[in-house]
Amino acid sequence: MNVSCSRAQLRESLRIVAGVVDPRNIKPILKDIHIRVANDALEVSATDLEVGLKYLVRDVEIKKPGGIVVSADVLQGIVNESRDERLTLQVEESKLILIGKGSRFSVVGAAEDEFPEIPDFPDGAALEIEGAVLREMIEKTVFAVSTERQRYALNGVLLSTKEKTSKIEMVGTDGHRLAVIRRKANAAAPSTSSAIISVKALHQLQKMVGDDDIVRISIHERQVLIRTENAVLVAQLVEGRFPAYKDVIPDDCDKKLEIVAEDLGNAVRQAAVVAAGETAAVWITLDKGAMTLESSNPERGEARVEMEAKYEGEQIRIRFNPFFLLDGIKAMGKEAVRFEMKSASHAAVMRAGADYLYLLMPIVQE
Repeated sequence: MNVSCSRAQLRESLRIVAGVVDPRNIKPILKDIHIRVANDALEVSATDLEVGLKYLVRDVEIKKPGGIVVSADVLQGIVNESRDERLTLQVEESKLILIGKGSRFSVVGAAEDEFPEIPDFPDGAALEIEGAVLREMIEKTVFAVSTERQRYALNGVLLSTKEKTSKIEMVGTDGHRLAVIRRKANAAAPSTSSAIISVKALHQLQKMVGDDDIVRISIHERQVLIRTENAVLVAQLVEGRFPAYKDVIPDDCDKKLEIVAEDLGNAVRQAAVVAAGETAAVWITLDKGAMTLESSNPERGEARVEMEAKYEGEQIRIRFNPFFLLDGIKAMGKEAVRFEMKSASHAAVMRAGADYLYLLMPIVQE
């Protein structure tokens, strides 16, 4: 291999692809990055066997095809510290040579055939969605995913499509809270399908997908493949059965508050100043025209915040984990939201428009 390429584009490709590399992996080859000439570009790829990612560097002059596998850390360190506009990459025997205006680096590599193959995006029909829409959907659901390994089916976001409709839905939950968002794809889905996508894969998507990208998604029995103009991500699906989340969304909440998410978030943050640890809690009391937020901690003190509120229902006093509450408020953006409750022991729901909701279980006193 002998190519010249834009250092900025190579650096960006390494920034994105390196996120797949697991430095703790016991297999040395999985700590490496594969670089090769492909499709008139320089293809940079990495995999941990659960998530694989290929990214194309387009600004490249190819003098000789070929490829090599090298250490992700070493290669990224060299490219990050270089100040050259372009770098020359050559493979000589089992080494990658990187040449700048006044620099030359020799990196020990491995043969290409030792690196696991990452599948290409399949031909045929696929779901298409705008990058900005997909990024929003991920951002508004991935934070609610469970981190408990024993709840394996909850360690990812559920992506669902329905044949002959353009509706696409994503759901994240950890059993204490639930985030559901529905948006429209660019066209009707080719099939009815669902997939639980891992958090790692979703974080990689957030890095590789630009707002202006048109993203193609192909769901299979064991994996999902996602393609943009310059990248292909392949992820093994999270196994297990996702819970019947629609059954827990209440439709009988009779106590409803309308409030700007930013204002609610500011009040919760003030009240939560003295809250700390796993037992952190904020009481919310709603009465006609008013809302009071309170918290206390024997070692830190007490807080009380009062504000006017568009509320006309019966009084309710309900307690939440303030940090879970703030996660949902942040996802709502700066628009007005509807905060719906029934009692101190029933799930509460925040809604932004008709297509995004965040459900949160209250802390019930024993």
